[in-house]
Amino acid sequence: MDKEKKGLHLKRATKLKIIFAGLLTTVAAMFATIYLADDQTHPKPVVVGALFGLIFGGFLAALLMVLGTRDDKSVPKYDERQIAEQGKAYKYGFFTGLIMLALVACSGLFEIEIPMEQSMLCIFVVVVMVAVVATPLIMKDAYFSLRENKRFLIIVVGILSLVNLAIGVGAIASGRIMTDGKVSFMGGANLAAAALLIYIEIAIIIKSIIDKKED
Repeated sequence: MDKEKKGLHLKRATKLKIIFAGLLTTVAAMFATIYLADDQTHPKPVVVGALFGLIFGGFLAALLMVLGTRDDKSVPKYDERQIAEQGKAYKYGFFTGLIMLALVACSGLFEIEIPMEQSMLCIFVVVVMVAVVATPLIMKDAYFSLRENKRFLIIVVGILSLVNLAIGVGAIASGRIMTDGKVSFMGGANLAAAALLIYIEIAIIIKSIIDKKED
């Protein structure tokens, strides 16, 4: 019994270390970008804000994964069926990425103008790839692991989608959504993230409705 309690304390301590290290990394990166960022197209404060948002967003995602996962080693993270479905989904995402990159390359060869900045175009490709991977995973019950708190993560996804949507709407209102006739990274990245998260949330709701009807 004492060993089990000691193990739980060690796991909690590990989580706290991850949180502390993530905060330190975020703060350090924020101060570093203040001195390194110097762009004539995008003012320094905007560049710093964007980089800080990316770093903090990555840290927050990792933190939520840690907090939303149970420390129960007796339960496997994914069962064999889920792992098999994940392999299929990742394959769909891989080929989707290849096709989209080929289309982008062809647009350059044939001088077809895409109304997005290059950085925003990369975000768009990633968003589509993630959506293609997430769809079969959700529909085949392979998206959430057996250790994850599903309800907690669904609420978090909903909150993050609203936050990104609010930032995106603010970018539209301030006119930052377009730069030289193209959708800018600074204005469009949050809208793309919001669209992806809302899509995932809707897919989860549809799957829940299907499961209830089958029961």
